Amino acid sequence: QPEGRTVYDTHQDALTGDIDADFVDIQFVSDGGQYGGAVGNADTIDKISGLFAGNFMKSESNSASGGAIHNSNYNAKISNISSDFINNHVYGTSASGGAIYNFYGTINGITGHFIGNYAETTNNQSQGGAIYSAYNTKIGDITGDFVGNYASGAAAEGGAISGFYGTIGNITGDFIGNYVKTVNGNGDTYGGAIYNNNSVINTINGNFLNNYAFVVSGSGT
Repeated sequence: QPEGRTVYDTHQDALTGDIDADFVDIQFVSDGGQYGGAVGNADTIDKISGLFAGNFMKSESNSASGGAIHNSNYNAKISNISSDFINNHVYGTSASGGAIYNFYGTINGITGHFIGNYAETTNNQSQGGAIYSAYNTKIGDITGDFVGNYASGAAAEGGAISGFYGTIGNITGDFIGNYVKTVNGNGDTYGGAIYNNNSVINTINGNFLNNYAFVVSGSGT
């Protein structure tokens, strides 16, 4: 299994086949921007399967996104993800997508459980403890449970999922114990389980239990 290294797919070095591997305890800490703890995609990947656990991206002076998978580009496409995501996280001046970050990209479907993933910052916005998907993005159906994921920062959105200007298909699974919280600021806090802003989610089928928004100051919904 790959440990301590990442897979990057760019236009110059395309990976058009499948990735079937476990990515465990990959950690990057630096002052620069941190993107995609295990897999970074800017082109096309067919199928990703395996376990993503304990992957960590941290930047003291820049943003961090996609603790496990970073899918970002107008042409970025992943046909299918069939994986469990456990305890992956990002920490930076802003933080998005503790497990998966999807920006201008497409993911045709996701099957797997998201447990204990988080996006955290102290002085800016955090979005999507498990999944962040924004700006003309598309995610197909999502099947799996979201348990104990969170986003924390001066403002926070979507303890499990944060969507902004995109589409998500059908979500099937339970949302249990996910939360958002604000710290050290006056920012607003939205969506203990799901935050969806100017986006479309087709249907949601599942139970919502003990999800919450914790606000130090500002407003919470």
